[in-house]
Amino acid sequence: MRFFCIFLAFIFPIFLYGINYQVQFTGIRDPELQKLVGDSSDLKKLKDRPPYSLNALNYRAKNDLTKIVKALRSHGYYDAKVSFDIETENQVTVFVKITPGPRYVLEAYNIYQNTDIECAKINLKDLGVNLNAPITWKQIINAELDILTALAECGYPLADIDKRDVSVDMLDKNITVSEWIYNGPLARYGPISIMGLNTVKPEYILNKIPWEEGDIYSSVDLEKVQQKLIQTELFSSVLVTHAEELDPEGQLPLKMHVEEARHRSFNIGASYATVDGFGGVVGWVHRNFRGMGETLRIEADIAQASKVGFVSYTKPDFWIRDQNLFSEAAAVRENITAYLAITYRGQIRLDRQFNKYFYGSIGARGEYISIHDSIDNGKFFLLSPPVFLRFSTANSLLDPTKGFTISYKVTPYFNVRKEDDFFIKHTLLTKLYFPTFDSRLVFAFRILVGSIGFSPLTDIPFNKRFLGGSDDDLRGYRYRTVSPTDGMGNPTGGRSAIYATFEPRIMVTDKIGVVPFTDWGTVSTKVAPNVNEKWFKSVGIGIRYFTFFGPIRADLAFPLDRRRRDPGYRIYVSIGQTF
Repeated sequence: MRFFCIFLAFIFPIFLYGINYQVQFTGIRDPELQKLVGDSSDLKKLKDRPPYSLNALNYRAKNDLTKIVKALRSHGYYDAKVSFDIETENQVTVFVKITPGPRYVLEAYNIYQNTDIECAKINLKDLGVNLNAPITWKQIINAELDILTALAECGYPLADIDKRDVSVDMLDKNITVSEWIYNGPLARYGPISIMGLNTVKPEYILNKIPWEEGDIYSSVDLEKVQQKLIQTELFSSVLVTHAEELDPEGQLPLKMHVEEARHRSFNIGASYATVDGFGGVVGWVHRNFRGMGETLRIEADIAQASKVGFVSYTKPDFWIRDQNLFSEAAAVRENITAYLAITYRGQIRLDRQFNKYFYGSIGARGEYISIHDSIDNGKFFLLSPPVFLRFSTANSLLDPTKGFTISYKVTPYFNVRKEDDFFIKHTLLTKLYFPTFDSRLVFAFRILVGSIGFSPLTDIPFNKRFLGGSDDDLRGYRYRTVSPTDGMGNPTGGRSAIYATFEPRIMVTDKIGVVPFTDWGTVSTKVAPNVNEKWFKSVGIGIRYFTFFGPIRADLAFPLDRRRRDPGYRIYVSIGQTF
Protein backbone atom coordinates (compact mmCIF):
# COMPACT_ATOMS: atom_id res chain seq x y z
CA MET A 1 0.00 0.00 0.00
CA ARG A 2 2.85 2.37 0.89
CA PHE A 3 4.54 1.68 -2.42
CA PHE A 4 1.29 2.42 -4.28
CA CYS A 5 0.93 5.79 -2.53
CA ILE A 6 4.50 6.75 -3.43
CA PHE A 7 3.78 5.75 -7.05
CA LEU A 8 0.69 7.96 -7.17
CA ALA A 9 2.55 10.88 -5.58
CA PHE A 10 5.18 10.90 -8.34
CA ILE A 11 3.21 9.72 -11.37
CA PHE A 12 -0.32 11.15 -10.94
CA PRO A 13 0.73 14.84 -11.31
CA ILE A 14 2.14 13.98 -14.75
CA PHE A 15 -1.37 13.15 -15.90
CA LEU A 16 -2.77 16.34 -14.40
CA TYR A 17 -0.29 18.82 -15.84
CA GLY A 18 1.04 19.13 -19.39
CA ILE A 19 3.01 21.80 -21.23
CA ASN A 20 0.59 24.38 -22.54
CA TYR A 21 1.90 25.90 -25.72
CA GLN A 22 1.02 28.19 -28.58
CA VAL A 23 1.69 27.45 -32.24
CA GLN A 24 2.29 29.98 -34.99
CA PHE A 25 2.64 29.26 -38.72
CA THR A 26 4.73 31.76 -40.68
CA GLY A 27 5.51 32.17 -44.36
CA ILE A 28 2.01 31.72 -45.79
CA ARG A 29 -0.75 34.29 -46.24
CA ASP A 30 -3.17 32.49 -48.53
CA PRO A 31 -6.26 31.60 -46.36
CA GLU A 32 -6.79 28.34 -48.27
CA LEU A 33 -3.18 27.34 -47.66
CA GLN A 34 -3.40 28.32 -44.00
CA LYS A 35 -6.46 26.08 -43.59
CA LEU A 36 -4.70 23.21 -45.38
CA VAL A 37 -1.70 23.46 -43.03
CA GLY A 38 -3.88 23.82 -39.94
CA ASP A 39 -5.99 20.78 -40.85
CA SER A 40 -2.88 18.62 -41.26
CA SER A 41 -1.03 19.81 -38.13
CA ASP A 42 -1.10 17.75 -34.91
CA LEU A 43 0.36 20.77 -33.11
CA LYS A 44 -2.89 22.56 -33.77
CA LYS A 45 -5.35 19.65 -33.62
CA LEU A 46 -3.93 18.22 -30.36
CA LYS A 47 -3.38 21.54 -28.62
CA ASP A 48 -5.99 20.71 -25.97
CA ARG A 49 -4.01 17.53 -25.18
CA PRO A 50 -0.64 19.05 -24.23
CA PRO A 51 2.51 16.88 -24.04
CA TYR A 52 4.11 16.23 -20.64
CA SER A 53 7.64 17.32 -21.54
CA LEU A 54 9.59 19.49 -23.97
CA ASN A 55 10.97 16.32 -25.55
CA ALA A 56 7.43 15.14 -26.25
CA LEU A 57 6.55 18.54 -27.73
CA ASN A 58 9.70 18.42 -29.87
CA TYR A 59 8.67 14.96 -31.09
CA ARG A 60 5.18 16.20 -31.94
CA ALA A 61 6.63 19.14 -33.91
CA LYS A 62 9.03 16.87 -35.86
CA ASN A 63 6.10 14.62 -36.72
CA ASP A 64 4.25 17.67 -37.99
CA LEU A 65 6.94 18.53 -40.54
CA THR A 66 6.31 15.35 -42.53
CA LYS A 67 2.52 15.79 -42.41
CA ILE A 68 2.62 19.45 -43.49
CA VAL A 69 5.03 18.73 -46.35
CA LYS A 70 2.78 15.88 -47.50
CA ALA A 71 -0.28 18.13 -47.36
CA LEU A 72 1.47 20.87 -49.35
CA ARG A 73 2.63 18.41 -51.98
CA SER A 74 -0.93 17.07 -52.31
CA HIS A 75 -1.82 20.58 -53.51
CA GLY A 76 1.11 20.93 -55.93
CA TYR A 77 3.77 22.57 -53.70
CA TYR A 78 6.53 20.05 -54.40
CA ASP A 79 9.36 22.41 -53.39
CA ALA A 80 7.87 23.10 -49.97
CA LYS A 81 10.21 23.35 -47.00
CA VAL A 82 9.12 23.33 -43.37
CA SER A 83 11.09 23.89 -40.17
CA PHE A 84 10.26 24.68 -36.57
CA ASP A 85 11.68 26.35 -33.51
CA ILE A 86 10.51 26.15 -29.89
CA GLU A 87 10.82 29.18 -27.65
CA THR A 88 10.33 28.77 -23.91
CA GLU A 89 10.65 32.34 -22.64
CA ASN A 90 7.53 33.55 -20.80
CA GLN A 91 5.34 31.11 -22.75
CA VAL A 92 6.13 27.99 -24.72
CA THR A 93 5.60 28.78 -28.42
CA VAL A 94 6.24 26.59 -31.44
CA PHE A 95 7.07 28.63 -34.54
CA VAL A 96 6.55 26.64 -37.74
CA LYS A 97 8.22 28.29 -40.72
CA ILE A 98 6.81 27.31 -44.10
CA THR A 99 8.31 28.06 -47.50
CA PRO A 100 5.79 26.64 -49.95
CA GLY A 101 7.69 27.52 -53.13
CA PRO A 102 5.99 27.61 -56.56
CA ARG A 103 2.84 25.66 -57.19
CA TYR A 104 3.27 23.07 -59.92
CA VAL A 105 0.74 22.92 -62.75
CA LEU A 106 -0.68 20.00 -64.69
CA GLU A 107 1.21 19.40 -67.93
CA ALA A 108 -0.73 16.32 -69.08
CA TYR A 109 -3.40 13.91 -67.87
CA ASN A 110 -3.25 10.62 -69.73
CA ILE A 111 -5.96 7.96 -69.57
CA TYR A 112 -5.20 4.49 -70.93
CA GLN A 113 -7.89 1.82 -71.22
CA ASN A 114 -7.36 -1.84 -72.08
CA THR A 115 -10.28 -1.62 -74.55
CA ASP A 116 -11.91 1.31 -76.31
CA ILE A 117 -15.51 1.82 -75.14
CA GLU A 118 -17.64 4.09 -77.29
CA CYS A 119 -20.26 4.90 -74.62
CA ALA A 120 -17.63 5.95 -72.07
CA LYS A 121 -15.59 8.48 -73.98
CA ILE A 122 -13.94 10.47 -71.21
CA ASN A 123 -12.57 13.97 -71.61
CA LEU A 124 -10.76 16.14 -69.10
CA LYS A 125 -13.50 18.76 -68.98
CA ASP A 126 -16.01 16.18 -67.75
CA LEU A 127 -13.55 15.19 -65.03
CA GLY A 128 -13.08 18.76 -63.83
CA VAL A 129 -9.41 18.68 -64.85
CA ASN A 130 -7.72 21.68 -66.48
CA LEU A 131 -4.29 21.61 -68.13
CA ASN A 132 -1.73 24.29 -67.23
CA ALA A 133 -3.50 24.77 -63.91
CA PRO A 134 -2.81 23.43 -60.41
CA ILE A 135 -4.31 20.06 -59.49
CA THR A 136 -4.75 18.46 -56.07
CA TRP A 137 -4.74 14.83 -55.00
CA LYS A 138 -8.42 15.20 -54.16
CA GLN A 139 -9.11 16.21 -57.76
CA ILE A 140 -7.16 13.20 -59.01
CA ILE A 141 -9.11 10.80 -56.78
CA ASN A 142 -12.42 12.42 -57.79
CA ALA A 143 -11.43 12.13 -61.47
CA GLU A 144 -10.79 8.42 -60.98
CA LEU A 145 -14.20 7.98 -59.36
CA ASP A 146 -15.81 9.86 -62.27
CA ILE A 147 -14.06 7.52 -64.74
CA LEU A 148 -15.30 4.43 -62.93
CA THR A 149 -18.80 5.94 -62.66
CA ALA A 150 -18.90 6.60 -66.41
CA LEU A 151 -17.89 3.00 -67.10
CA ALA A 152 -20.49 1.63 -64.64
CA GLU A 153 -23.19 3.69 -66.35
CA CYS A 154 -22.58 1.94 -69.66
CA GLY A 155 -22.17 -1.65 -68.56
CA TYR A 156 -18.75 -1.97 -66.92
CA PRO A 157 -19.30 -1.92 -63.13
CA LEU A 158 -16.26 -4.14 -62.48
CA ALA A 159 -13.82 -1.58 -63.90
CA ASP A 160 -10.87 -0.63 -61.72
CA ILE A 161 -7.85 1.66 -61.61
CA ASP A 162 -5.05 -0.71 -62.56
CA LYS A 163 -2.21 1.77 -62.10
CA ARG A 164 -1.64 5.44 -61.39
CA ASP A 165 1.56 7.36 -62.09
CA VAL A 166 2.28 10.96 -61.12
CA SER A 167 5.49 12.31 -62.65
CA VAL A 168 6.93 15.51 -61.22
CA ASP A 169 9.23 17.69 -63.36
CA MET A 170 11.26 19.67 -60.84
CA LEU A 171 12.91 21.71 -63.59
CA ASP A 172 9.80 22.93 -65.43
CA LYS A 173 7.62 22.91 -62.31
CA ASN A 174 4.85 20.74 -63.72
CA ILE A 175 3.38 17.30 -63.24
CA THR A 176 1.99 14.59 -65.50
CA VAL A 177 -0.72 12.21 -64.34
CA SER A 178 -1.24 8.88 -66.08
CA GLU A 179 -4.09 6.47 -65.33
CA TRP A 180 -4.29 2.87 -66.55
CA ILE A 181 -7.90 1.67 -66.46
CA TYR A 182 -8.98 -1.96 -66.47
CA ASN A 183 -12.47 -1.88 -67.98
CA GLY A 184 -13.45 -5.38 -66.97
CA PRO A 185 -16.07 -7.43 -68.84
CA LEU A 186 -19.36 -6.10 -70.17
CA ALA A 187 -21.92 -6.93 -67.47
CA ARG A 188 -25.56 -7.85 -67.86
CA TYR A 189 -28.18 -7.84 -65.14
CA GLY A 190 -28.42 -11.10 -63.28
CA PRO A 191 -30.90 -12.31 -60.64
CA ILE A 192 -31.67 -9.96 -57.74
CA SER A 193 -31.99 -11.02 -54.11
CA ILE A 194 -34.10 -8.79 -51.84
CA MET A 195 -33.37 -8.82 -48.11
CA GLY A 196 -34.99 -7.02 -45.19
CA LEU A 197 -38.63 -7.23 -46.27
CA ASN A 198 -41.20 -7.63 -43.54
CA THR A 199 -44.68 -6.66 -44.69
CA VAL A 200 -43.95 -5.33 -48.20
CA LYS A 201 -44.29 -8.05 -50.82
CA PRO A 202 -41.28 -8.68 -53.11
CA GLU A 203 -43.56 -8.23 -56.15
CA TYR A 204 -43.97 -4.57 -55.24
CA ILE A 205 -40.23 -3.95 -55.58
CA LEU A 206 -39.91 -6.13 -58.68
CA ASN A 207 -42.61 -4.02 -60.36
CA LYS A 208 -40.39 -0.96 -59.84
CA ILE A 209 -37.41 -2.50 -61.63
CA PRO A 210 -37.17 -1.24 -65.25
CA TRP A 211 -34.71 -3.86 -66.53
CA GLU A 212 -34.92 -7.54 -67.41
CA GLU A 213 -32.34 -10.21 -66.71
CA GLY A 214 -29.81 -10.15 -69.53
CA ASP A 215 -30.10 -6.39 -70.18
CA ILE A 216 -26.83 -4.44 -70.15
CA TYR A 217 -26.04 -3.16 -66.67
CA SER A 218 -26.25 0.58 -65.90
CA SER A 219 -25.65 2.16 -62.51
CA VAL A 220 -28.10 4.92 -63.50
CA ASP A 221 -30.96 2.40 -63.44
CA LEU A 222 -29.99 1.27 -59.94
CA GLU A 223 -29.88 4.82 -58.62
CA LYS A 224 -33.33 5.57 -60.08
CA VAL A 225 -34.83 2.47 -58.44
CA GLN A 226 -33.28 3.38 -55.09
CA GLN A 227 -34.68 6.93 -55.30
CA LYS A 228 -38.15 5.70 -56.29
CA LEU A 229 -38.31 3.24 -53.41
CA ILE A 230 -37.21 5.88 -50.89
CA GLN A 231 -39.81 8.32 -52.26
CA THR A 232 -42.59 5.81 -51.59
CA GLU A 233 -41.97 6.37 -47.84
CA LEU A 234 -42.22 2.59 -47.36
CA PHE A 235 -38.48 2.27 -46.71
CA SER A 236 -36.07 4.16 -44.51
CA SER A 237 -33.05 2.83 -46.41
CA VAL A 238 -32.42 1.06 -49.72
CA LEU A 239 -29.01 -0.22 -50.81
CA VAL A 240 -28.30 -2.13 -54.03
CA THR A 241 -24.95 -3.89 -54.45
CA HIS A 242 -23.54 -6.24 -57.05
CA ALA A 243 -21.29 -9.28 -56.96
CA GLU A 244 -17.55 -8.92 -57.58
CA GLU A 245 -17.60 -11.17 -60.63
CA LEU A 246 -19.96 -12.46 -63.30
CA ASP A 247 -21.80 -15.73 -62.81
CA PRO A 248 -21.33 -18.68 -65.23
CA GLU A 249 -24.06 -17.21 -67.49
CA GLY A 250 -22.08 -13.96 -67.82
CA GLN A 251 -24.54 -12.02 -65.68
CA LEU A 252 -23.97 -9.91 -62.60
CA PRO A 253 -26.03 -10.99 -59.55
CA LEU A 254 -27.52 -8.14 -57.48
CA LYS A 255 -28.43 -7.80 -53.82
CA MET A 256 -30.92 -5.28 -52.46
CA HIS A 257 -30.92 -4.53 -48.72
CA VAL A 258 -33.97 -2.62 -47.50
CA GLU A 259 -35.21 -1.41 -44.15
CA GLU A 260 -38.93 -0.83 -43.91
CA ALA A 261 -40.27 2.38 -42.39
CA ARG A 262 -43.46 2.71 -40.34
CA HIS A 263 -46.39 2.20 -42.69
CA ARG A 264 -49.20 3.44 -40.45
CA SER A 265 -49.34 6.90 -38.94
CA PHE A 266 -51.83 9.07 -37.12
CA ASN A 267 -51.68 12.85 -37.29
CA ILE A 268 -53.45 15.57 -35.35
CA GLY A 269 -52.90 19.31 -35.35
CA ALA A 270 -54.34 22.74 -34.74
CA SER A 271 -54.13 25.89 -36.83
CA TYR A 272 -55.17 29.50 -37.12
CA ALA A 273 -55.40 31.59 -40.26
CA THR A 274 -56.86 35.00 -40.92
CA VAL A 275 -58.77 33.38 -43.79
CA ASP A 276 -60.10 30.22 -42.11
CA GLY A 277 -60.03 31.18 -38.43
CA PHE A 278 -59.27 28.50 -35.87
CA GLY A 279 -59.13 24.93 -37.09
CA GLY A 280 -57.81 21.46 -36.58
CA VAL A 281 -56.87 18.40 -38.60
CA VAL A 282 -56.95 14.74 -37.74
CA GLY A 283 -56.03 11.88 -40.00
CA TRP A 284 -54.83 8.30 -40.38
CA VAL A 285 -52.85 6.76 -43.22
CA HIS A 286 -51.76 3.25 -44.14
CA ARG A 287 -49.00 3.37 -46.81
CA ASN A 288 -48.75 -0.39 -47.35
CA PHE A 289 -52.36 -1.49 -47.57
CA ARG A 290 -52.47 -5.15 -48.70
CA GLY A 291 -48.64 -5.31 -48.82
CA MET A 292 -48.30 -3.76 -52.29
CA GLY A 293 -47.61 -0.13 -51.39
CA GLU A 294 -51.26 0.89 -51.73
CA THR A 295 -52.16 3.95 -49.67
CA LEU A 296 -55.38 4.29 -47.70
CA ARG A 297 -55.90 7.74 -46.19
CA ILE A 298 -58.70 9.11 -43.99
CA GLU A 299 -58.62 12.75 -42.95
CA ALA A 300 -60.80 15.54 -41.61
CA ASP A 301 -59.79 19.21 -41.75
CA ILE A 302 -62.16 21.45 -39.84
CA ALA A 303 -61.92 25.26 -39.63
CA GLN A 304 -64.35 28.11 -39.14
CA ALA A 305 -64.56 28.87 -42.85
CA SER A 306 -64.25 25.37 -44.29
CA LYS A 307 -64.75 21.77 -43.33
CA VAL A 308 -63.34 18.91 -45.38
CA GLY A 309 -63.52 15.17 -44.86
CA PHE A 310 -62.23 12.59 -47.31
CA VAL A 311 -61.18 9.01 -47.84
CA SER A 312 -58.68 8.21 -50.59
CA TYR A 313 -57.05 5.10 -51.99
CA THR A 314 -53.98 4.97 -54.26
CA LYS A 315 -52.75 1.88 -56.08
CA PRO A 316 -49.21 2.33 -57.48
CA ASP A 317 -47.98 0.91 -60.80
CA PHE A 318 -51.51 0.24 -62.01
CA TRP A 319 -51.34 -1.72 -65.28
CA ILE A 320 -47.90 -0.28 -66.08
CA ARG A 321 -44.92 1.08 -64.14
CA ASP A 322 -45.12 4.69 -62.88
CA GLN A 323 -48.88 4.85 -63.37
CA ASN A 324 -51.04 5.18 -60.25
CA LEU A 325 -54.75 4.68 -59.76
CA PHE A 326 -56.23 7.26 -57.40
CA SER A 327 -59.77 7.28 -56.03
CA GLU A 328 -61.41 9.57 -53.50
CA ALA A 329 -64.71 10.30 -51.78
CA ALA A 330 -65.03 13.68 -50.07
CA ALA A 331 -67.46 16.06 -48.43
CA VAL A 332 -66.70 19.79 -48.31
CA ARG A 333 -68.48 22.68 -46.65
CA GLU A 334 -67.09 26.12 -47.55
CA ASN A 335 -68.61 29.17 -45.90
CA ILE A 336 -66.93 32.35 -47.14
CA THR A 337 -68.01 35.90 -47.94
CA ALA A 338 -69.08 35.21 -51.52
CA TYR A 339 -71.03 31.99 -50.95
CA LEU A 340 -71.81 28.93 -48.87
CA ALA A 341 -71.11 25.74 -50.82
CA ILE A 342 -71.78 22.18 -49.74
CA THR A 343 -70.09 19.65 -52.04
CA TYR A 344 -70.10 15.86 -52.15
CA ARG A 345 -67.71 14.42 -54.70
CA GLY A 346 -66.29 11.14 -55.84
CA GLN A 347 -63.50 10.72 -58.34
CA ILE A 348 -61.18 8.20 -59.90
CA ARG A 349 -58.18 8.98 -62.06
CA LEU A 350 -54.96 7.66 -63.56
CA ASP A 351 -51.74 9.54 -62.72
CA ARG A 352 -48.74 8.91 -64.97
CA GLN A 353 -45.14 10.11 -64.67
CA PHE A 354 -44.05 9.76 -68.29
CA ASN A 355 -40.45 10.79 -67.68
CA LYS A 356 -38.38 13.00 -65.39
CA TYR A 357 -40.13 16.16 -66.61
CA PHE A 358 -43.54 15.21 -67.96
CA TYR A 359 -46.56 14.25 -65.80
CA GLY A 360 -50.20 13.81 -66.69
CA SER A 361 -53.52 12.59 -65.32
CA ILE A 362 -56.99 11.82 -66.61
CA GLY A 363 -60.05 10.75 -64.70
CA ALA A 364 -63.76 10.86 -64.04
CA ARG A 365 -65.46 12.89 -61.33
CA GLY A 366 -68.97 13.32 -60.04
CA GLU A 367 -69.96 16.27 -57.82
CA TYR A 368 -73.16 17.29 -56.12
CA ILE A 369 -72.96 21.02 -55.27
CA SER A 370 -75.45 23.10 -53.31
CA ILE A 371 -74.79 26.87 -53.40
CA HIS A 372 -76.35 29.22 -50.79
CA ASP A 373 -75.88 32.81 -49.62
CA SER A 374 -74.64 34.02 -53.01
CA ILE A 375 -76.14 36.13 -55.77
CA ASP A 376 -76.67 32.92 -57.84
CA ASN A 377 -77.86 30.07 -55.63
CA GLY A 378 -78.62 26.66 -57.00
CA LYS A 379 -78.02 22.93 -56.96
CA PHE A 380 -75.83 21.17 -59.48
CA PHE A 381 -74.93 17.57 -60.25
CA LEU A 382 -71.78 17.72 -62.37
CA LEU A 383 -70.00 14.95 -64.25
CA SER A 384 -66.54 15.74 -65.59
CA PRO A 385 -63.45 14.03 -67.10
CA PRO A 386 -60.60 16.32 -65.90
CA VAL A 387 -57.30 16.23 -67.80
CA PHE A 388 -54.08 17.61 -66.33
CA LEU A 389 -50.64 17.96 -67.97
CA ARG A 390 -47.44 19.31 -66.46
CA PHE A 391 -43.94 19.81 -67.83
CA SER A 392 -41.40 20.86 -65.23
CA THR A 393 -37.63 21.33 -65.06
CA ALA A 394 -37.80 22.93 -61.57
CA ASN A 395 -35.20 21.48 -59.23
CA SER A 396 -37.44 21.20 -56.16
CA LEU A 397 -41.09 20.91 -55.18
CA LEU A 398 -41.01 22.91 -51.92
CA ASP A 399 -38.11 25.28 -52.67
CA PRO A 400 -37.37 25.63 -56.41
CA THR A 401 -34.42 27.85 -57.33
CA LYS A 402 -34.09 27.24 -61.07
CA GLY A 403 -36.03 25.88 -64.02
CA PHE A 404 -39.66 26.32 -65.01
CA THR A 405 -43.03 24.60 -64.78
CA ILE A 406 -45.91 24.76 -67.26
CA SER A 407 -49.25 23.23 -66.23
CA TYR A 408 -52.45 22.96 -68.22
CA LYS A 409 -55.77 21.73 -66.86
CA VAL A 410 -58.98 21.34 -68.84
CA THR A 411 -62.22 20.11 -67.31
CA PRO A 412 -65.46 19.70 -69.29
CA TYR A 413 -68.50 19.83 -66.95
CA PHE A 414 -71.90 18.29 -67.71
CA ASN A 415 -74.78 19.35 -65.46
CA VAL A 416 -77.09 16.33 -65.17
CA ARG A 417 -79.82 18.34 -63.47
CA LYS A 418 -80.22 20.67 -66.44
CA GLU A 419 -80.34 19.42 -70.01
CA ASP A 420 -77.76 20.89 -72.42
CA ASP A 421 -75.97 22.65 -69.55
CA PHE A 422 -72.29 22.28 -70.40
CA PHE A 423 -69.15 24.34 -69.78
CA ILE A 424 -65.38 23.87 -70.02
CA LYS A 425 -62.85 25.36 -67.62
CA HIS A 426 -59.24 25.90 -68.77
CA THR A 427 -56.27 27.06 -66.72
CA LEU A 428 -52.71 27.57 -67.96
CA LEU A 429 -50.12 28.12 -65.24
CA THR A 430 -46.49 29.11 -65.81
CA LYS A 431 -43.80 29.32 -63.11
CA LEU A 432 -40.29 30.62 -63.81
CA TYR A 433 -37.22 30.62 -61.55
CA PHE A 434 -34.04 32.58 -62.34
CA PRO A 435 -31.12 32.12 -59.91
CA THR A 436 -28.34 34.67 -59.43
CA PHE A 437 -25.34 34.96 -57.13
CA ASP A 438 -25.08 31.22 -56.55
CA SER A 439 -28.82 31.00 -55.80
CA ARG A 440 -28.61 33.50 -52.93
CA LEU A 441 -31.07 35.57 -54.94
CA VAL A 442 -33.80 33.93 -57.03
CA PHE A 443 -36.29 35.82 -59.18
CA ALA A 444 -39.57 33.89 -59.23
CA PHE A 445 -42.50 34.61 -61.54
CA ARG A 446 -45.94 33.02 -61.72
CA ILE A 447 -48.63 33.72 -64.32
CA LEU A 448 -52.04 32.01 -64.47
CA VAL A 449 -54.52 32.51 -67.30
CA GLY A 450 -57.96 30.94 -67.01
CA SER A 451 -61.20 30.78 -68.99
CA ILE A 452 -64.65 29.18 -68.74
CA GLY A 453 -66.59 28.77 -71.97
CA PHE A 454 -69.79 27.37 -73.52
CA SER A 455 -72.17 28.53 -70.77
CA PRO A 456 -73.43 31.83 -69.33
CA LEU A 457 -72.13 32.88 -65.94
CA THR A 458 -75.41 32.13 -64.17
CA ASP A 459 -75.21 28.44 -65.14
CA ILE A 460 -71.75 28.02 -63.62
CA PRO A 461 -71.66 27.01 -59.93
CA PHE A 462 -70.26 29.85 -57.84
CA ASN A 463 -67.36 27.81 -56.46
CA LYS A 464 -66.24 26.96 -60.02
CA ARG A 465 -65.95 30.60 -61.07
CA PHE A 466 -62.79 32.67 -60.94
CA LEU A 467 -62.52 34.57 -57.65
CA GLY A 468 -59.24 36.17 -56.58
CA GLY A 469 -58.02 36.72 -53.05
CA SER A 470 -56.31 33.50 -51.94
CA ASP A 471 -52.65 32.92 -51.12
CA ASP A 472 -52.34 31.49 -54.65
CA ASP A 473 -53.18 34.74 -56.44
CA LEU A 474 -54.08 38.09 -54.85
CA ARG A 475 -52.82 38.04 -51.28
CA GLY A 476 -54.16 40.66 -48.90
CA TYR A 477 -57.78 40.81 -50.10
CA ARG A 478 -60.84 39.11 -48.64
CA TYR A 479 -60.69 35.44 -49.45
CA ARG A 480 -62.09 34.68 -52.93
CA THR A 481 -63.95 37.96 -53.40
CA VAL A 482 -61.90 39.72 -56.10
CA SER A 483 -64.10 39.77 -59.19
CA PRO A 484 -66.68 42.00 -60.92
CA THR A 485 -69.57 42.93 -58.61
CA ASP A 486 -73.31 43.51 -58.90
CA GLY A 487 -75.07 46.76 -58.09
CA MET A 488 -74.89 45.99 -54.34
CA GLY A 489 -71.14 45.43 -54.38
CA ASN A 490 -71.40 41.64 -54.11
CA PRO A 491 -68.85 39.60 -56.07
CA THR A 492 -70.27 37.80 -59.08
CA GLY A 493 -67.25 35.69 -59.93
CA GLY A 494 -65.79 35.59 -63.42
CA ARG A 495 -65.45 33.44 -66.51
CA SER A 496 -61.83 34.41 -67.08
CA ALA A 497 -58.88 35.68 -65.08
CA ILE A 498 -55.22 36.63 -65.22
CA TYR A 499 -53.07 36.42 -62.09
CA ALA A 500 -49.38 37.36 -61.93
CA THR A 501 -46.89 37.25 -59.05
CA PHE A 502 -43.28 38.40 -58.78
CA GLU A 503 -41.04 37.39 -55.86
CA PRO A 504 -37.32 38.20 -55.41
CA ARG A 505 -36.27 35.47 -52.94
CA ILE A 506 -33.25 36.59 -50.94
CA MET A 507 -31.18 34.28 -48.73
CA VAL A 508 -29.98 36.35 -45.76
CA THR A 509 -28.35 33.40 -43.96
CA ASP A 510 -28.31 29.65 -44.57
CA LYS A 511 -31.53 29.39 -42.53
CA ILE A 512 -33.31 32.72 -43.05
CA GLY A 513 -34.72 34.20 -46.25
CA VAL A 514 -36.61 37.41 -47.04
CA VAL A 515 -39.16 37.61 -49.87
CA PRO A 516 -40.71 40.93 -50.92
CA PHE A 517 -43.54 40.29 -53.38
CA THR A 518 -46.23 41.84 -55.51
CA ASP A 519 -49.42 40.23 -56.86
CA TRP A 520 -51.48 41.51 -59.80
CA GLY A 521 -54.80 40.17 -61.03
CA THR A 522 -57.90 40.87 -63.06
CA VAL A 523 -61.15 38.90 -63.33
CA SER A 524 -63.68 39.31 -66.13
CA THR A 525 -67.18 38.05 -66.90
CA LYS A 526 -66.11 37.55 -70.51
CA VAL A 527 -64.88 34.20 -71.81
CA ALA A 528 -61.51 35.56 -72.93
CA PRO A 529 -59.28 37.29 -70.34
CA ASN A 530 -59.56 41.04 -70.72
CA VAL A 531 -56.49 43.14 -69.88
CA ASN A 532 -58.64 46.28 -69.99
CA GLU A 533 -60.60 45.24 -66.90
CA LYS A 534 -59.67 46.68 -63.51
CA TRP A 535 -56.40 45.30 -62.17
CA PHE A 536 -56.09 44.57 -58.46
CA LYS A 537 -52.65 44.80 -56.90
CA SER A 538 -51.06 43.88 -53.59
CA VAL A 539 -47.58 44.04 -52.07
CA GLY A 540 -46.00 42.43 -49.07
CA ILE A 541 -43.01 40.94 -47.36
CA GLY A 542 -42.35 37.36 -46.39
CA ILE A 543 -39.96 35.51 -44.09
CA ARG A 544 -38.66 32.00 -44.84
CA TYR A 545 -37.09 29.68 -42.28
CA PHE A 546 -35.38 26.76 -43.99
CA THR A 547 -35.61 23.34 -42.39
CA PHE A 548 -34.61 19.85 -43.51
CA PHE A 549 -38.15 19.21 -44.83
CA GLY A 550 -38.52 22.55 -46.62
CA PRO A 551 -38.99 26.27 -45.89
CA ILE A 552 -41.58 27.49 -43.41
CA ARG A 553 -43.32 30.49 -44.97
CA ALA A 554 -44.87 33.54 -43.28
CA ASP A 555 -46.19 36.34 -45.54
CA LEU A 556 -47.65 39.73 -44.65
CA ALA A 557 -49.70 41.14 -47.57
CA PHE A 558 -51.30 44.57 -48.09
CA PRO A 559 -54.04 45.23 -50.70
CA LEU A 560 -53.26 48.33 -52.79
CA ASP A 561 -56.79 48.58 -54.24
CA ARG A 562 -58.52 48.06 -50.94
CA ARG A 563 -62.31 47.97 -51.02
CA ARG A 564 -64.67 48.87 -48.21
CA ARG A 565 -64.76 45.43 -46.60
CA ASP A 566 -61.20 44.38 -47.37
CA PRO A 567 -58.82 43.97 -44.40
CA GLY A 568 -55.83 46.25 -44.02
CA TYR A 569 -53.52 43.24 -44.26
CA ARG A 570 -53.47 39.47 -44.34
CA ILE A 571 -51.03 36.97 -42.80
CA TYR A 572 -50.32 33.63 -44.48
CA VAL A 573 -48.31 30.79 -42.91
CA SER A 574 -47.51 27.46 -44.56
CA ILE A 575 -44.74 25.02 -45.48
CA GLY A 576 -42.97 25.55 -48.80
CA GLN A 577 -42.52 28.55 -51.05
CA THR A 578 -45.61 30.29 -52.41
CA PHE A 579 -45.01 28.52 -55.74
